[in-house]
Amino acid sequence: MTVWHVGQSTSHTSVDGVNAVVWLVAAAQAELGLRPVLVNRRPLEREASAFAETQGIRELTIPALGPGVAPRGVPAALMRDQPRVVHIHSVFVPYHAFLSRVLKSEGVPYVVTPHGGVAPTVLARGRVKKALYAAVLERRRFEDACAVTAVSAGEVDEIRAFAPRWQAPIPVVPNPVEAALLEDGAGRAPVPGHRPLLAYLGRFDVHLKGIDRLYHIAKLLPEVDVHLFGAEHRPTRSAHAALERSRPPNLSVFPPVYGAAKADALRMCSMYVQMSRSDAFGVAVAEAMSLGVPAAVSVAMHMAPVIEQAQAGLVLSEDPARAAEQLRAVLADPERLAWWGRNARAHALKNFHPRRVASAYVDVYDCVS
Repeated sequence: MTVWHVGQSTSHTSVDGVNAVVWLVAAAQAELGLRPVLVNRRPLEREASAFAETQGIRELTIPALGPGVAPRGVPAALMRDQPRVVHIHSVFVPYHAFLSRVLKSEGVPYVVTPHGGVAPTVLARGRVKKALYAAVLERRRFEDACAVTAVSAGEVDEIRAFAPRWQAPIPVVPNPVEAALLEDGAGRAPVPGHRPLLAYLGRFDVHLKGIDRLYHIAKLLPEVDVHLFGAEHRPTRSAHAALERSRPPNLSVFPPVYGAAKADALRMCSMYVQMSRSDAFGVAVAEAMSLGVPAAVSVAMHMAPVIEQAQAGLVLSEDPARAAEQLRAVLADPERLAWWGRNARAHALKNFHPRRVASAYVDVYDCVS
């Protein structure tokens, strides 16, 4: 089965949850015997192209038409490659909308996974533009899809609110984490006598990812170290610069980490913390869980019920002052942290392995193609 994936970056190391998921799913589908193809407007970067080859992933460049966004030469590419299904990730991308129209006209089924892109907090950014775009292009793209999937149970309601004409079931397929993290053993317990450490990994989107809340929490917990790993978010760069001008001494900011360095950064922390105002899944949360690190997440995140049901960590108030109190209490209880960590790893092993996620998507493809 040839499967096109659309929506990933041209680099396999870009700090973006959707990008990480697509590359992991494609590699796992190659292991399962499928023929995954990454379709981009521009060629993959050299390192990404070499990495794709090692993973059994093919690449296909379908450029935009001139200076615009409409893809060029899609029918010819479909004729040559003959994908059984096209999996389109993310939303509000004109290239995706025009590609979907061509796929519909050519009778090629496609699947849409919005990856949290229709959450109310996301739609509020550029509200007028997104409302117009949704009315003209995006809802139609959902309605013409052969399947729509969500990455969490909470996202299902958001999708139905955005595309009310979609009446078919919406399968929930969680995001995967790197198999190496799952196979790397349990996380290291905090060393007695050392200062507690909280860590966050991801882009520094001040509002959506709650970076401002983390700075506030750090100020309220001077006895705790807070490490932030990630890349700047251009639209909120000035807001982050303002936070940096009064950065508390116990908070440190680092560039993104990958592979073994990422695992080490997570193992070092007492808890992984994320205070997002909205988040459909939270890949870094799942990565921490895979290493046996308990998670503390905002009640607004769709991962909150997962953490609660798995007894894998703490659901935090959206009020930083209250969240700081909650964290101070549990950081003083190493036995509870260790128990949460064991539960977190058990849940991750059962649900987040790339092969399990890739197989779940294959089941979706089989139903629609």
